[in-house]
Formats: sequence, structure tokens, C-alpha cells
Amino acid sequence: MKKLLLFVTLFFSLLLCSCAKPISDMTVTIYGTVQDKDTQEPIRGVLVTLSPGSTPSVSTGTDGKFEFVDLNPQTYHIQAQKEGYRTDYRNVNPTPGETVQVNFLLEKTN
Repeated sequence: MKKLLLFVTLFFSLLLCSCAKPISDMTVTIYGTVQDKDTQEPIRGVLVTLSPGSTPSVSTGTDGKFEFVDLNPQTYHIQAQKEGYRTDYRNVNPTPGETVQVNFLLEKTN
């Protein structure tokens, strides 16, 4: 009887573990590049803001890249802004496990 109970317990434990999705399959990543509209060169120091989000903003590096990871799947409003450029916006609605690329081409102000 103990062996049967142990077998049943082990069987259902393995079944539950095999059905669980990894966390990476349930979260979302949003990444991209910010470039100058005229020169196509990456723009460093652009403030990229995500709302809603636990990491509300990041700055682009010298390569113009940004990334938000481990996000909940929902609709996000993304804003890219830097002094001397017009602010640009995007909305994305990623699904669980999706990695979304969002690129910006910022236009210089006069």
C-alpha cells in the first residue's frame, strides 16, 4: 500500500511539473534602437519611458539600444525623448513569451 501511494504521489508530481511553463514563457521583453531620422546614426542618452512598468525608464547607450525585460504581458506605451529631438511614441500589446522590437527614428528640432 505504501508503494502504491508513493507511486501515485510521484506520478502526479511529475505530471504537474511537466505542465508548468517556465517564467520566461509568461513574461515579455521589449527592446529596440533609437536613431537619428536624417543620418540613421544611433542616438546616445535618449530617455525611453515605458508605462505602465516596474522599470519605468532607461537611457540608450552609445549604440542607441534599450531593453525592458521580465514584463507582464499587457499593453505598453513607450516614449523616446531627448533634448534637441521631437519626442516619439509607440504602443505595443505583446503576448506571453513574446519579444517585441520597437525602433524609433527621432527627428531633430530646429
